[in-house]
Amino acid sequence: MEAFEHIEFDVDSKRMLVGLHVNKGSWFATLAIHKGEKNWEDVEIPLPSKNEVCGTCQGYGSHDHRGIIDGALTEDQVRDSEFMEDYQNGNYSVLCEECRGANVVLVVDEYVLDHDDPPLMKAIRDAQESVANYNRADAREREMGY
Repeated sequence: MEAFEHIEFDVDSKRMLVGLHVNKGSWFATLAIHKGEKNWEDVEIPLPSKNEVCGTCQGYGSHDHRGIIDGALTEDQVRDSEFMEDYQNGNYSVLCEECRGANVVLVVDEYVLDHDDPPLMKAIRDAQESVANYNRADAREREMGY
């Protein structure tokens, strides 16, 4: 799950999701609550959270250096026995960029939230999909040199 702010997704007729973030070991949603006429009030509410095994490092706390992941291994590197020994011993591993070596990441407990507040869970999923779509389009534009 990815934090965001300044995005508006209707939860229901009286609530609008405008942000999602982590603070002091818990996920929070920022909701704009309709107070009548054109009056809205931002409120932060804690969301049910849990730890999951990090998807980037699969719980190892480290992963291959991005240069190796992105470019894969060259034929020359594979033939170089010294390089391959170093590679297999983890000499090219770096601290996981997502969990920072903790092996787990904090996530919203979607099962609990979907049971407690289905409209809010739907708004969070819709917002996450929108953020992911934007990030994919942005990455494609950067690849094309825009």
